[in-house]
Amino acid sequence: MSDPSSPVRPTDQESVDSLAEAERLLLNGEPRRAAEAARRARMFARRHDDDGGEARALMLLGQALAQAGDHKPAVEALVEARAKWAGLPDQRHEAEALIALAELSPDEATADSYLDSARRLARAAGVVRLEGDALLAWGERAAARGDEDIALERLSEARERFERSESVLRLGLTLSRLANLEARLGHADRAHEALETAIGLFEDSGDLLDEADARRQLGRLLAGMGDRDGARDALSAAVRRFAAGGDLEGEGACLLDLGRLEAKAAPGQAGRHLRHAAELFRRAGNAALGAEAQKAMALLPAE
Repeated sequence: MSDPSSPVRPTDQESVDSLAEAERLLLNGEPRRAAEAARRARMFARRHDDDGGEARALMLLGQALAQAGDHKPAVEALVEARAKWAGLPDQRHEAEALIALAELSPDEATADSYLDSARRLARAAGVVRLEGDALLAWGERAAARGDEDIALERLSEARERFERSESVLRLGLTLSRLANLEARLGHADRAHEALETAIGLFEDSGDLLDEADARRQLGRLLAGMGDRDGARDALSAAVRRFAAGGDLEGEGACLLDLGRLEAKAAPGQAGRHLRHAAELFRRAGNAALGAEAQKAMALLPAE
């Protein structure tokens, strides 16, 4: 039996190599191949009675299958991973499995229970960043189902954990989620402040696409507040960042927003934005958004 104090270090090079390959393939967006590598890693770990290595392989297998859209076997792998981690000393890994299981659960009560358990395990392990991950996921689910009080409470708690653990990108994402919720609740000033802070964090970290998302969110907020100039500046900045990051749909969505914003005051400019958006959606293979751009063009007033 492997030393339980080192649960994530496999005992043979074949397992090490297979785990590393699974991680690389998962990051590269090749979930089917990642799943096969994870299965090999599990086989090698079991051969050496390495519970930690097997648990890690099961986690990667579950994540790969989830990315591939195979939810039932993904859940089965993650349940096995959780059971393996529960028998090992480091509680953070069981918390990670619970967060992954919550993401796949269609039942809100079950997901909340997973996330509450993950939060408690992360706190017991002293991993503040992981506690924030559980709270962020919980807040996002609550916001999606319209439970705004719980969402605001959990997202605010997540913000505090990420500030304390200096998890800059997670803090930026949490602020973006909080801004969306504050805007929904009619607190435009709070939403504006949260977005400006998030944009600064993403910009300082060089996270181009998350910055672009936050700038688009800011542009839409300012448009709703009646600040057309501010909205135009924010959306134009988002377009440039999506273009630099190679995100065709993101760039097109911002151009669609700009076209709608300019429709009455500058229909010619709006038409150019919308035609460009339609072309980007065509290249991205998104027929639904392409139809939205075409519909917006049809509604433009004559110049």
